[in-house]
Amino acid sequence: MCIMCTGASHTQVIDHHVRLIDEHGWTITGVTGPLPWTYTIGLTWHLEHPELIVIGMEPTSAAGVLHRVVDRIRAGTALTVGTSLAMLGGDLGFGAVDPRNLLGEWFAQWHPIARASDHAGASLRALQVRLPGPDDRSFCAEQRALERRCTVDALSRRRARTQEPPVW
Repeated sequence: MCIMCTGASHTQVIDHHVRLIDEHGWTITGVTGPLPWTYTIGLTWHLEHPELIVIGMEPTSAAGVLHRVVDRIRAGTALTVGTSLAMLGGDLGFGAVDPRNLLGEWFAQWHPIARASDHAGASLRALQVRLPGPDDRSFCAEQRALERRCTVDALSRRRARTQEPPVW
């Protein structure tokens, strides 16, 4: 649910996520649009694990995937670059996120929420969740997009020029 879409201020959104982190240890934020993405906030502080980001899947579906992955992390599974998990009828992969992608739009809410939850000094680390899917160039490019410097606009333009990946 988009709480900002219902009229909440930016401060109220931050406070909402801080409460969720206090209660559950982590939260999820998602961005809708032609190129949706969803990421975790709080895994770094409470589970000493990199945050996770899913690109190309609607936030509601991505949240379900992230909940299942975090359940595995809580059960002791350590995920690193190159790790895979059998899930969603295939293998989820986990790829690197270029440090330049940690400061901009991809993780825009992470930093203000870190400050608001007394984790301002924490360093953001993240893994991109690679979804099982078709073996087409567009989909594969999205699933590896954050390994190098990449903007939302650039990836959106690429998606528009190529075949649309499946809608989850």
